[in-house]
Amino acid sequence: MSTKSKELDDILNIMKGSHTQEDARKLTNLLGESNIFIPAKMPSDTDPEILKQITANDGTPMPIPEGAQPQPCVLINKEGKRFFPIFTSEEELAKGKDFSDHPLTLNVPFKACMDIIVNAPNIDGAVINPFNQNVLMNVERTDKQPATNGEKVKVTEAQLHSILRQQLEARELPMMLFKDGKKFVEDISEREGEFIMDIFNKLYEETNNCPYSTDDFDFMTLTISDTLQLIRITLPDKTLSVGNTSGIFITWNPVDESAKYFVIVHTPEEEPDRLLQVNPTGKSMDLGAAPEEGNELQYIITMASKL
Repeated sequence: MSTKSKELDDILNIMKGSHTQEDARKLTNLLGESNIFIPAKMPSDTDPEILKQITANDGTPMPIPEGAQPQPCVLINKEGKRFFPIFTSEEELAKGKDFSDHPLTLNVPFKACMDIIVNAPNIDGAVINPFNQNVLMNVERTDKQPATNGEKVKVTEAQLHSILRQQLEARELPMMLFKDGKKFVEDISEREGEFIMDIFNKLYEETNNCPYSTDDFDFMTLTISDTLQLIRITLPDKTLSVGNTSGIFITWNPVDESAKYFVIVHTPEEEPDRLLQVNPTGKSMDLGAAPEEGNELQYIITMASKL
């Protein structure tokens, strides 16, 4: 570890607890001289040639291809605030959640990252090394917000749909399942598309351009045995982007009231879709290539009994 990296790690450890304004100033100065790592993905309307350049990379650092507009990951806290997770090293990035749904890692100056955050809609700040120090940096936006040197980030309507859809698929639903358990299972089984739309209407409250209706979500609820109930949710293709989910599978054991949450994540066309499991901490685990269409239910039943 370099001297600067050691200083940065030390001050972040201090910032986790009681700290002074001088500590905060030191952190800001050190970050201002540093590059950071951000998990990201490419939007669905990206030029296929750009995707080809990125996916063909063997993992060595490379500049962002001209014309590419990578979409950073967003984390949501319990209060509903939205933060970009940023990491001071690739080692920090590897400590927690699997970001296979955001397979790109951007290596950019911290100042450039802050320019993005200041101009991005609905983003409250950044969380630094969320699986270690978990230090929050809030962004205050006022009419006197100083101009930045970075170009304002433009989020297309397609990108907005992808971000909010991913929030429901990877955050809202599993969080509610593991928090409310039986009540969640009963509510979503009874109300189906209405249950999903209640969440989406809140997510789209500011923009008021929700593209979904209750009929866009297909549900199947099966009682496999006394200890296994399975709910399958098929999501619409019309806003499906790379990194979004085409199908959600929830297993529920009414005896011990335990649950499991699986998703099939859409990947670039040349790659097989992936099956992921999200655990109660919000961390996802890649279980490999998704089962072939038509075999999903039996595969999930078998997988759930093994895990």
